[in-house]
Amino acid sequence: MTTFTPNNKHGYTTRDGREVRIYATDGGHRRPLHGAVREPGDNWTSASWLSDGRYLSCVDSNDSDLIDKPPPATKVVRWEYALIDRYGLQDIKRFDVEADAISDAYSDRRAGGRVSPIQRIEFEVPA
Repeated sequence: MTTFTPNNKHGYTTRDGREVRIYATDGGHRRPLHGAVREPGDNWTSASWLSDGRYLSCVDSNDSDLIDKPPPATKVVRWEYALIDRYGLQDIKRFDVEADAISDAYSDRRAGGRVSPIQRIEFEVPA
């Protein structure tokens, strides 16, 4: 189960993925967390939660419960090319730095290898 951590630096969403704004964490009585939930159509609805992020205390789980927003994914860039031998077999070579890929491809070409164009590959890695 995804958890609610007070003061999470990435923020919060509801269990069903709606955006949440927290306005106060020192509200009175049993619902100290006060804020708003973004509804479809960009409308914001006020809401309050228990100190552990639960929307209602009478059920174990509710779509409006607060959960920690996952940290943003990290964008990764790699450079790669294929070295093709005389039998047509490929060896994919990957590099973190473009200059390293260029240098290595140049060396492979000088050694008589066939080299595909260097490709820039971008992907995201969950944090």
